[in-house]
Amino acid sequence: MAAVALTGGVQAVGVWQLAVVAFAEGCLFVLFDLAEGAALPHLVDATQLPAAIAYNQARTQGADLVGQPLGGALFTLSPAAPFLVDAVTYLVSGGAVAAIRSRLQADRAPSTVRMRTQIAEGLRFVLASAFLRDSVLVVAGMNLVFNGLFLALVVRAQDLGASPAQIGLMLGVYGAGALLGALAAPWLHRRLPGRLILVSIAWAWAVLLAVQSVMPTPLWLGVVAGLIALPGPAFNVVFAAYVYRVTPDELMARVRSVIKLVAWGAIPVGSLLGGVLAEQLGAGPALLVFAAGMLPVAVATTLSPGIREISAAEPAPAAD
Repeated sequence: MAAVALTGGVQAVGVWQLAVVAFAEGCLFVLFDLAEGAALPHLVDATQLPAAIAYNQARTQGADLVGQPLGGALFTLSPAAPFLVDAVTYLVSGGAVAAIRSRLQADRAPSTVRMRTQIAEGLRFVLASAFLRDSVLVVAGMNLVFNGLFLALVVRAQDLGASPAQIGLMLGVYGAGALLGALAAPWLHRRLPGRLILVSIAWAWAVLLAVQSVMPTPLWLGVVAGLIALPGPAFNVVFAAYVYRVTPDELMARVRSVIKLVAWGAIPVGSLLGGVLAEQLGAGPALLVFAAGMLPVAVATTLSPGIREISAAEPAPAAD
């Protein structure tokens, strides 16, 4: 990031440099994300884990909500400014991680097993677990729908006459809904059975996506988008908390890598599908297609034997 800021400051930055930096940052993000997730159970007590997951979600949503307009504002000052600020914040983040004194993994002997064998072990563990196998496919289906829907939603707002500022406001409402949902997720997780949360949210999304597809104004598109974003963090908290429960510490990063490979692999497919459908059918019909696509996902969430495991394993919800 500092290199981009430096070359951008002297007007020497090129597309290839940006591509290399983006690729490197993406690779490093995956490694950091897997290590961060595997370390979390060593930083908080098991009873605090769902709340920690939810607060991490709130942190991410809040950063997205503030970071994108901040990046735009910095870019108007200087094209190099966002990259320079990014470089500084990465240094601050690195210092914060270095200051952690807790052990971030359990004691274990150094492994002499080849990486390919270790990767296969993580894959076999996911395939052998009914919960992991079923839920990762459900999440992949949801990611496909939502990422296709997001692009079609922006095109639909433009078709309805929304200005760039109104589209930005609509996306801001979506981010604010996700932020509020992240703050409420620990409360819901303590009081409702996990499977009930997952199934209810899946069907709520199926209904809300159908409603959104017929909204007549950008304002109502934004309102429904906020409602759609609201329960997302609660779904993620239940899912992630149970992944931590069923996965041994030494396999955590590998299991999460398999989950993310499948779940995140659906994201570009959904974006591509959203663009194709919006171009071929129009944004309104594309939204209807994605709303219909959420129905089999909701049915799968309801009937999944693996997701039923959550109710059988979790303690009774808290009363307070």
